Amino acid sequence: MEIQQKGGLFVVPCREWAAVHLGKDITYAYRNKRNALRAATDPKRNTVTTLCYYSQQLFERVAVLETLLLRIKQISGRYDFDEPDDAGSTIGDGGLSNGINSGAAADDTGSGKSTCGTEGAAGSSGGGDEGTNGSN
Repeated sequence: MEIQQKGGLFVVPCREWAAVHLGKDITYAYRNKRNALRAATDPKRNTVTTLCYYSQQLFERVAVLETLLLRIKQISGRYDFDEPDDAGSTIGDGGLSNGINSGAAADDTGSGKSTCGTEGAAGSSGGGDEGTNGSN
């Protein structure tokens, strides 16, 4: 626990925070540095200081989480969940099978020529077999 000097007083910051935020009568300012150290390290008084410290830490964590949740809420509020988006353009390999893309962005009519994709897949498998046979 750190002790800060403010004017002629020595202050234990977490005890000051708890006194202000909780509205409790907690002594946090001392005339002597030794008394402030005793409040932070003495087992009888340290219970209050420890509770004040943990309360302050938990409050700061909650504040960070609230900020993150607010950001998520704002981002999700701008997104239109009702309008369908083009899933094929965001997921490129959704329907990929042997080099032929039959996903949402592919031509489902069967009238398009896709010889390049099938030749590439067949050519690469043939070339791959020859390469492995030659190295053995």
